[in-house]
Formats: sequence, structure tokens, C-alpha cells
Amino acid sequence: MNGLKDTVCYLANYYGDKQYLKDTAEVDKKGNFTFEGNSNLEGGIYLIVLPKNKYFEAIITNEQNFSMETDTGDFVSNMKIKNSTENTVFYEYLQYVHVKGKQVEDLKKNLKTDSVNVTNQLIAIDKEVSEYRKIFMEKHKGSFVTKVFKASNEITIPENPNPKDSNYAYHYYRNHYFDNIDWTDDN
Repeated sequence: MNGLKDTVCYLANYYGDKQYLKDTAEVDKKGNFTFEGNSNLEGGIYLIVLPKNKYFEAIITNEQNFSMETDTGDFVSNMKIKNSTENTVFYEYLQYVHVKGKQVEDLKKNLKTDSVNVTNQLIAIDKEVSEYRKIFMEKHKGSFVTKVFKASNEITIPENPNPKDSNYAYHYYRNHYFDNIDWTDDN
């Protein structure tokens, strides 16, 4: 971790809407640190928490011996990963979204002076990101990252075939609530 030395960082995992500490690592004078344990971690999305509550995320699956290199100035843009397909895929997506996020920030600065044009550009960026996500998920079908994205998608309720059935949307939503979750993946 460029920009970090002689300190401590933490590994935490998400569980519901909370984060829980899993491990601690000492950062040496060159910014190196390692999380090690006697048993494998459960799969999921983990946080590497640095001083001043800065953090970045890592995907943990059966690939548990990997390395990540970045710097404190911009975790996402400077991320380099070795021996983890899942994290490589994850940061490919994050880096694209990061660039689009910067474009959105720049556009929002002009929102008051040119609201119509800026709004149209923001809508266009949103469509680009949405299309990129679809293509990304197709390209990386079966990856943990894609399964997480798919699980977080809203259920699309089709048009009601029977207008007299006022509970159609409710019943459809209830019956298809878990459709996007891969129950075979224990991560």
C-alpha cells in the first residue's frame, strides 16, 4: 500500500448491514501487510480498513492466496491484483464505474448554469453504465461478482395480463423474489 507505513490495518466482512472485524495486520515501513490464518475465510465481500476509516473491498472465494497493490490516493484506479480472477473482474468493473463517477461529479458542477444539457448528459451516462453492467455480467457469467450484481437486481414485474387482478404485481413479486439468487453458490 503506497502511502501507508508503520501502522495497523484490519480485515472485516459484511454480514447483513453490519461489518465485523476478522483479522488485524501490521503494516511495515514499505507499506506491506498480510492477513494470514489457519483456516480459510468464508466467501464474500470483505473490507480492508486503513487508518482514518479509509477502506477498499476485496472478494474472497476459494482463491484466498492473492495479492493486491494500490495506493492511498486512489484505491480503485491504482489497484493491481495478482492470482485472483474474482478481484481482477471486480476491479475491472469498479474502475469503469469510477471513471463514470468522476464524469458525473464534473457535470454536476455545471448543473445550475446548464441544467437541461447536464441532465441529458447524466441520463446518457446512467444508460452507458447500465448497458456496461449488462455486457459485463454476460462476459463474466458465473463469477461471484456477477452473482452479487444479479442478486441485487430489482424484480421486473411484467404487464398485468388480467386487469381485473389488482394483486397481480404483489403476487408476481412475492413468487419471483428469489429468482436472481444462485442457491448453489455457498459464498
